[in-house]
Amino acid sequence: MEISQVSILDSSVETKTKLTNDIIRILQVREKNESMAKDWLLYLTTTQKFKNLRPGEVYEAFRLAMSRELKRSDGSDFNLLPELSINTTSDVLCQYIEYKKSNPEYSEAKQKLLTYNEVQGPTDEEKAQIRDNFLKAVFDDITQREHSNDAWLLYDDLKDKLPQDDQQKKNLYKQQEHIYITELKQDVAKNEGRRSFKDTLDSAKENIAKGKHLGVVVNRCKSIMVSNYLKHFKTDFEKFKEAIS
Repeated sequence: MEISQVSILDSSVETKTKLTNDIIRILQVREKNESMAKDWLLYLTTTQKFKNLRPGEVYEAFRLAMSRELKRSDGSDFNLLPELSINTTSDVLCQYIEYKKSNPEYSEAKQKLLTYNEVQGPTDEEKAQIRDNFLKAVFDDITQREHSNDAWLLYDDLKDKLPQDDQQKKNLYKQQEHIYITELKQDVAKNEGRRSFKDTLDSAKENIAKGKHLGVVVNRCKSIMVSNYLKHFKTDFEKFKEAIS
């Protein structure tokens, strides 16, 4: 696992993709479910509590959980199934954050982690292939349904080409914020008794009350704007790539 010193939120597409693949491998997931992988990564990068963790820390948390060195709050082992479970990920990372606070060996372990530098990461050729695969996945999504949930990852590449003005962006955000909160309320209703769903809703409401933008909503808006721009190039993959460069 490439140990990046930037947060999971600010990591490159290549690093995010490699982290997802590494976690899939360590959990021994037999068949990669692209939809599950996308949802898992989106959850990590938009959850306030986890988005500032480094990719290497996410990997280390699962490694410790797999080796039974990291325990649940009641001292029991994590039930790690061969799937990218958001609920399990939340449990593992919450406990890892507590582990960092209370374990005096963490600082030493952290330094050891950081000694594993970029040479362990993908080569330039591998990075180019990962990006090309990612662009093809976005292209396929937009070709099939004129929208890609992952298109937000291309926003920085395209923001100067997008036609929306500031007011249009604000209107889009408010619309998507309302949809997101409605979805969270539905999740709470369907999963009564599961505290994680209510905690997510309460956290979102609290941030809105404070005037903060919700990361997941911001990324949805970016995906909408980027998808609307890129769908004009959905007939040819090479032209699609040229539109991004």
